[in-house]
Amino acid sequence: INLMAGQLQASYDQVERTVEKRTRELAAVNAIAVAVSQSLNLEEILDDALEKTLQVMESDAGGIYLLDERASVLTIATQRGLDPHRVAGIDGLRLGEGFSGQVAQSGKPLVVGDIASDPRLTRLTARDEGLDTLAIVPLCSREKVLGTLFVASHNHRDFSDQDLQLLTAIGHQVGIAVENARLFGQAEQRLQQLEALYHADEEMYRHLQMGEVLQALVDVAVDVLNAQRSSVLTWHEGQQAWKFRATRGFGLEPLDALPSALGRKIAAEVIAGNGIATTSDLRVDLHQEEHDSDVLQILVEEGIRSCMHLPIEIGGEVFGIFGVWFDRPRSFRRGEQRLFLALAQRAEVAIENARLFK
Repeated sequence: INLMAGQLQASYDQVERTVEKRTRELAAVNAIAVAVSQSLNLEEILDDALEKTLQVMESDAGGIYLLDERASVLTIATQRGLDPHRVAGIDGLRLGEGFSGQVAQSGKPLVVGDIASDPRLTRLTARDEGLDTLAIVPLCSREKVLGTLFVASHNHRDFSDQDLQLLTAIGHQVGIAVENARLFGQAEQRLQQLEALYHADEEMYRHLQMGEVLQALVDVAVDVLNAQRSSVLTWHEGQQAWKFRATRGFGLEPLDALPSALGRKIAAEVIAGNGIATTSDLRVDLHQEEHDSDVLQILVEEGIRSCMHLPIEIGGEVFGIFGVWFDRPRSFRRGEQRLFLALAQRAEVAIENARLFK
């Protein structure tokens, strides 16, 4: 009887410890959910979530990757316990590469018991950091993977199924918060764009002289698109050439030597493409297009590295070529292109009004 009583008491103690541990874990998940819902600042959300995750998981290192869907690349958004000088060695994982890359691709958690000897290790930084054990879960929202959350230990540790369930629940909470923050950022950006377009309407529609309308367009474009320069080219019948009609942000003196060649190049690209023409890096084009090297060289010497152009059409005919120019190489996002197109469409109405007034 005494033996059975002792065994029963031990069982009760074990149950109490399990319940107590489970209660702490649920409280931790709830605390993380509350923390990430109190802010829409993505950086704050990720920092707070990671700090609380490491506490509840009793881990000394960890981090959060966010997935760039367009590039299919995972980027470190925040980390703890790793040498900052070595973080670059595990940054920029391709989808499917390494441990986190595989988790982001499959959408399934992963436990690595011995990092150094695991054949899936692609970045030696994790081994050089002295990390031994690793657990990774996806950041998911509405069945979509947005990134990964990982915790690691410098000493060997066996992550239980319960540990993985807890980490997965945390990853789900963080994933929802990431999506909410991004949606808020998109809504805020959209509101700013609408305000910018309203301002553009005010600036262009209050003029009835063609030169003033075009100047208002390039002035607004620089501000709205955060460009360094903007221009409008129109066809000069007498000289049979495309000429700059309005500009903002750069003097055209260095371009006077080749205005026709420049105008011809821009117009050919835009009209042939029948839409927005973008150049991400003029220096790359300079090495690839020998017949336009003189024009491109002048632009590069002016400090211009990238640009966007599209036609302004009035009555089904091309009236001019509207462009924005930037001092750095860049990839033009769809949102930027839509805003650029919206500016051109508003300009077409203002230009038609000026023509009718004349």
